[in-house]
Amino acid sequence: DTVLCELSTFGWNFSPAGVDIFLWFTPALTALGPLNMNATFQAADFAPLFVVPNITVQAVLQVSVLSVSSPALQGTAAATNITLVSSVNTTGGELVSVPESQVNGSLYFGWGTGPATILCPLYSGFLVCDLGSHGVGFLTSATVLLFSLIPNTLVAGPFPVQFFMNASGSGTLQVSVNFVVLGSFDAIMTPTVNPISGTQVNLPIIIVPHCSSVGGEEVYLASSAIAGDLTLAIGSSSVACLEDQLGNLVCQLPNATFVAGQTLTVNLIFTPPTFTVGPLNAVITMSADFFVSSQVVPLITVYAYLDPVPRVLPSNYLSSNTLTTVPVILPSNSVAAGMSIQLGYYLRATGNSTGAEEISIPSSAVEGDVFWGLSRNVTLAMPCPASGSFRVCDLSGQVRYFLHTTTAVWLTFTPNTTAIGTFSSAITFSAQWFQNSLSVPGLTVLGVFEVEISALPSPLVVSGSSVVVEVDVSVNFATGWGSTVISASWSSMLVNASQMMVSGVSSSGPWQPCVVAVTDVVCSTNISLPGLFWMLVTPSSTLTGWFPGVVTMSAPLFSNYTFSPGFKILGVTSVVSSLATPPTVGLGHTVLVELHSISTGPSLSNTSRLVLPSGKLSLNGLVRWGRVSDTFSTAYPCQTLFQSVLCDLGDIVPGINFATRATTVVKIWFVPVETVIGPLNMPITYEADNFVSAVVIPNITVAGSFTATFSVTPKVQSLGTNRTIVLTISATAQ
Repeated sequence: DTVLCELSTFGWNFSPAGVDIFLWFTPALTALGPLNMNATFQAADFAPLFVVPNITVQAVLQVSVLSVSSPALQGTAAATNITLVSSVNTTGGELVSVPESQVNGSLYFGWGTGPATILCPLYSGFLVCDLGSHGVGFLTSATVLLFSLIPNTLVAGPFPVQFFMNASGSGTLQVSVNFVVLGSFDAIMTPTVNPISGTQVNLPIIIVPHCSSVGGEEVYLASSAIAGDLTLAIGSSSVACLEDQLGNLVCQLPNATFVAGQTLTVNLIFTPPTFTVGPLNAVITMSADFFVSSQVVPLITVYAYLDPVPRVLPSNYLSSNTLTTVPVILPSNSVAAGMSIQLGYYLRATGNSTGAEEISIPSSAVEGDVFWGLSRNVTLAMPCPASGSFRVCDLSGQVRYFLHTTTAVWLTFTPNTTAIGTFSSAITFSAQWFQNSLSVPGLTVLGVFEVEISALPSPLVVSGSSVVVEVDVSVNFATGWGSTVISASWSSMLVNASQMMVSGVSSSGPWQPCVVAVTDVVCSTNISLPGLFWMLVTPSSTLTGWFPGVVTMSAPLFSNYTFSPGFKILGVTSVVSSLATPPTVGLGHTVLVELHSISTGPSLSNTSRLVLPSGKLSLNGLVRWGRVSDTFSTAYPCQTLFQSVLCDLGDIVPGINFATRATTVVKIWFVPVETVIGPLNMPITYEADNFVSAVVIPNITVAGSFTATFSVTPKVQSLGTNRTIVLTISATAQ
């Protein structure tokens, strides 16, 4: 157990001058504290010198295992396990100290299997964990120490914390433990962004980092979430984002890092896919080295719209755009008030609709019910019930709008009869996540005249005369229309244009002239509706009967109104000549009268007739009539009535009708009455429907006859002069 160093072997001797002797040795590994080792110096013939060097042996501490917990978010506790091996079992004073500046808050320790829950108090700038007071020593067989702390840093990444370990009789072991601190973000988003399909979004994101970054600052999203390019802007700087191998559009922040506690506003500029309808659900990821990636889904709702054609749209999704689709309007785009119409819309959209498809039309714009359907078939149409001040057609469940397929919707309704003129009410098309679309169909609602016609002074007008047509005009709604110009068109073939006059003052004029326009005579006057106006009309002299034409009345924003003027034209027949053969006829003899006449217009077929007074005709004679070529034997019998004899000129085929501006020849045979001697003075009357009767009295003289007997006295008388003969004549007039 003794180690002997032979100095003499090396030629060293003790002398009065002194000798420096150096001993090198290793204390026993089990030694701890004062070594108390005796060093004996001896030589021959010298008394031994006993020396106890002042040597203190300290334990040697080593870390055999060092483990750190997974990276922890900045501001949260991190743990480390340190397995310590001592060269000798310590016997007290075991301490672990950590600089206070490296810990945010408190430091806790434990040993073995833990947990680390024992508080390490603060002493002179260090958090000191007194293990020895809890009976924990540093052992040669290893001691497992547990520590929990919050690294005191605002920079993401590795953060070294220094642990100083010592015990009574041991040296101090310094261990540097690298804790990995993870940064995190908060993101402040615009509450809601509601872009219109196809329009660009400038999305501001306010990033609030909880610690500073050291590189790798990125913002990215899936390229499939948008249409086209993605740009990131910070202030006046912007960068184009590039697509990586994973299909993400990655935006590297230009000249910017995340600084703890400082907000950073980035703007993402992109266009949502045009087919998107409703929430975009784009996931935006923010990341940096040693940061926990943060994902946000901004509240972006894309509003589709009908008519996917380029045009300027309101940027506000709550505003309404105007449909470019022009509806089919049946029966036409101008309809009389009170007439039902159909509007056919053939629509596409920027994306597929997802529900709540509706069409609304103001109740004030329609008269009665509104119906909608998928075709023109009204029997299959569905009603649009009233909702507030609108008629609302609920299309959901039966109608969807699509990008590539046209959807047909038909509306059937009657425009408000009081809304005369341009139909200005907008029809609203709406659907879930669609910007409302307005359609003002190119429809004109025409007012309807209500007319009463009077012919003054009488509805019977002799050909060549004038008649005043009074037109009492009202409208199909209660309120007055005000002053307007009303025009009435007559066929210039049916009226005497040079004598056509109009007035809006009174039935007696003063008269203003009408205007000949192509084939019509147009009479215009300015009146207030309801009101009266008058027209002074001279029908064509060739017309007979009810006026054969119609009058078309028009005015701005009114349906044309066609009416019959309501008067009858009576033709006039003039007898050019009447020739009696013989002009003087004896009693009981037949006389032939040949009549030549001309008329202002044609008589109606089979209505022409001659009427003779039966009192001027012999009861014993036949009355016949015939054409110019007829003889008595081929003539036609007339019919004896109560006080007249009727010769029906239409009772043959073809009959004789009064002709326009052509001579009509009629022969008539009769025997004058036996009681009239001298001028017969018999009127022959021309009659026909729609004609003024014409009377002619042929120049006929009836010659009387005598029956005479005579005697001569003397009956026998010799010739001689100066002889008187008496002739007695007895005459009897027949």
